[in-house]
Amino acid sequence: MGCGPADILEYLPKDVNYTGLDNNKNYIKSAKKHYKDRGYFFCDDINDDLLNDNIIEKNSFNIILAFGILHHLPDDQAVRLFELARTFLIKGGKLITFDGCFTREQTLMTKLILKLDRGNFVRTEEEYAELANYHFADVKTEIATKVLHIPYTIIIMKCQ
Repeated sequence: MGCGPADILEYLPKDVNYTGLDNNKNYIKSAKKHYKDRGYFFCDDINDDLLNDNIIEKNSFNIILAFGILHHLPDDQAVRLFELARTFLIKGGKLITFDGCFTREQTLMTKLILKLDRGNFVRTEEEYAELANYHFADVKTEIATKVLHIPYTIIIMKCQ
C-alpha cells in the first residue's frame, strides 16, 4: 500500500510475488517500467473499490507494507487502511508500517522537520497504535531515530 515507484523490489528476493498499489500515476508508471516482470502494479486509492472491483482478493497476502502513508491520512481513513489491510491478509499475516512520529524526547529541529513534512497527520506512538488496535489485536511498535541522514523520528509498526 503506497508502493511509490516500487524501489523496495531491489531489496526483495527475485521470486517474491509482489503487488504494488499507489494513487500516484507517475509512481505506478515508473514501477511498471522498471519492474514489469517482478510484480503487478495498480494506480488507485486505498478504498472499497479494491474489494468491490476484485482488484485485490481477500486473504491473499502474507505481508503488507505501508511506508509513509499513515501520516497523510486523517484518523478515519487511517482506520480504514488498517481494516482493508486486515481483510487482504491471510490468517497470521502482518502489516508493517513506517511513518514519521512525534516523541517527547525530540529536539525542536526534529519536530520542525516533521511538521514541515507533506503529511498533515504525524502522530505520537500511542496515537498510531490506537488506530491500529481498531483492527489488529497484536500491535508492536518501535521508534527509530537514525534511519535518515536528517534529524527524523520514524515509528515502525508490526500489526498481526
